[in-house]
Amino acid sequence: MKSVKLVQRVVPAPLWKRIVSHFIDVALISFIILLPLDKSLKVSSTSFFQAPVINNSVFLLGIFAVLLSLAYWVILEYKLQQSVGKILMKLYVHGKQLPFSHILVRNLTKPFSLLLLIDVLYMFFKGGHQRLFETFSDTDVVEVQWILK
Repeated sequence: MKSVKLVQRVVPAPLWKRIVSHFIDVALISFIILLPLDKSLKVSSTSFFQAPVINNSVFLLGIFAVLLSLAYWVILEYKLQQSVGKILMKLYVHGKQLPFSHILVRNLTKPFSLLLLIDVLYMFFKGGHQRLFETFSDTDVVEVQWILK
């Protein structure tokens, strides 16, 4: 009689799962950070044709939002190897080592849309499955598959 074993295999995460995971995280961060600050973020303008007036408090709130969103990804990925979006999509941050500095580096571009776009485009030009800052941090996003053998 032949025995059947369940074998775990770690494979690079599909791009569509990474995108869905990221949008879940961004929606959650937006809800957590921006909802309470909604009234504070109103920009005033004296006329329809004038540029909006942005005061120091809006600037400081923006910096606060960037730092909180960066903290969201870094703390969750450092402690759990997953953000909420990755948990829901069953993805993990993987690397030979996962010190805090590596997790910080891999997430530096996430609060900034243009930098994140450049970071992601690296995957397409290189033809791999790692973003540019993932290569710098020697990390990757993976999923675990279970196979019967």
